[in-house]
Amino acid sequence: KLDKKPEAIQAYEAVLERRPTDAVAIAALEELYQEAGRERELARLLEMRAEATQEPVARGVLFARVATLRGNRGDTEGALAAYSASFSADPSNREVFTAFERITYKAERWIVAMQLYEQAIRHVEGGASRAYRLGDLYLRRGNVQLNFLGKPEEAIASYQKVIEVDSQPGLAVKSLEDLCKARGDYAPLIEAYDR
Repeated sequence: KLDKKPEAIQAYEAVLERRPTDAVAIAALEELYQEAGRERELARLLEMRAEATQEPVARGVLFARVATLRGNRGDTEGALAAYSASFSADPSNREVFTAFERITYKAERWIVAMQLYEQAIRHVEGGASRAYRLGDLYLRRGNVQLNFLGKPEEAIASYQKVIEVDSQPGLAVKSLEDLCKARGDYAPLIEAYDR
């Protein structure tokens, strides 16, 4: 290790070519790639580790690291794919949810944002975790449907759901009132209160 990092990297890469699951070589390469600033190779290595990891939380953490590395390099598609894999592995990870949501908004990938919300809603409604407020998820979904996808009917259903499940649905009530006023039809708002 006498500052011969390029040679060490080559040697450990050769080990992995012969034995792709060699834990010592993987750990050494991870450290060497990190020190050398070789983010592309580090992301590829972490992705291999994640794919081989069965434990959901550890798998999610590894994919989140891949997403961060790819996002830092400006690889939005790669970051989205890695965040998706991370959230699928561990849907109760709030940090991953927030980072994933942030990149979908930044990249204006509204369908991907909707998929994120749907997955989180299924996770909470399925009783797997209370990591998220259900009303907040429906509110976020409604906002994307209304403001970015141009689907007011679907947004109405989302806002109605917020009123149904949330003890403080103020923002949803206001949005639903505005939609009803614009349409000249308050039936969706009345229906939400009747539930």
